[in-house]
Amino acid sequence: MEIEALRIVKSELARRGVSHKALAGMLTEAGYSETISGIRGKMHRGTFSFAWVLQCCEVLQIDVLVLTQPSMQPKRAGDEI
Repeated sequence: MEIEALRIVKSELARRGVSHKALAGMLTEAGYSETISGIRGKMHRGTFSFAWVLQCCEVLQIDVLVLTQPSMQPKRAGDEI
């Protein structure tokens, strides 16, 4: 799941053309304590809280975030493997 979470965050940043530096500035401006190195560390490790994802969504003005991807769909009985 960590890889999927990281992919979602990275794709939203890329889609908006927002760098780690810009994101750190946006988060700081919104009152969240964040540094560029902190963001880079989280992205490198792929470990961050859902609360942090929500903070990013807030500053990036993301109202809808689709979390379910075809690769994440559970297998149903009778589906081919």
